[in-house]
Amino acid sequence: MFLKVTLENRTAKELQVERWVLDPKAGPLELLVRRRGAPQDETAAFTPIAQRCMAAMDAEATLTLPPGASLSNNVNLTFGSAGFTFAEPGEYDITPVLAIPGRDPAGEPVQWLVSGEPLRVRVAPPQGLAEERDAEVLRTADVGAWFALGGSDALGSAKQALAEVRERRQAEAGAGDPVVAAITRTAALDAARPSIRFTDREFVRHDGDPEQAARLLDGLGAEALRTFDPYTAQQTAALADRYRDAAER
Repeated sequence: MFLKVTLENRTAKELQVERWVLDPKAGPLELLVRRRGAPQDETAAFTPIAQRCMAAMDAEATLTLPPGASLSNNVNLTFGSAGFTFAEPGEYDITPVLAIPGRDPAGEPVQWLVSGEPLRVRVAPPQGLAEERDAEVLRTADVGAWFALGGSDALGSAKQALAEVRERRQAEAGAGDPVVAAITRTAALDAARPSIRFTDREFVRHDGDPEQAARLLDGLGAEALRTFDPYTAQQTAALADRYRDAAER
C-alpha cells in the first residue's frame, strides 16, 4: 500500500530538515497503525525491513522550508519487519508522527514531535476463488519483501510468481487492475537497479536496464495510475521519464 505523507511548515520561521525526513527508513518518521475497534495499546509502529544509514548523508541532504512551504513523500506500508501491515481485511487508522530536531529557548537541543491526523483505510477481502488464489501468492513473506525492497535479484521465486499473477490478471482485467499496477511499478524499479550477487564464489555485477523499466512504466496508462494515490501516480510518471532519459543517453 502506497500513501502520501506531507510535512508543512506552519510556523513563522524557516525550518531546517533532512531531505529524507519523510522516509520511514531514515528514522524520524514513525507511522502508527491500529485496526479499527482495537484498544489503543494494540497500536503498532510500522518498522521497515531496511534502515537508511544517516551517517552517509552530506550537506546537500538538508532542506530549508520557508513558512508555508511543504515537503511530500510516498511511503510503502505493504510489508515491514513484523510482516504484512494489513494482513487481515478490515479498517485501519494510520497516524504519522515525526521527530524534528531543534533547540529550546535556552538553546538546548530538543526533539519536537509533530503528529498528523489519522487516516482511515479499508482493506477488502478477496472477491472470488481466483482472487483467493492470488492472495495466497501475495501474502507470502518473500513476495512482501520483494515489494518492500522495490524488487530484488535475491528473491527470484517471488519475482516469477508475481510475473505470472500480473500476466494472468492483465489478460483478464487490463493494466488498470490495481494488483497489476503495483507489480508493474515494482518490477520497473527492480529492472532499473544495478545489483551485485555472490555466485559460484565470485561477485557478479548486473547492470540496470532503464529501457526495460521505462517500457514497464509506459504500460501503466491513466487508468492504472489512478489505482495509486495522486502523489505516487505523479512520482511514477516522473520515474518513467527519468528511465527513458537514461536509456537514451
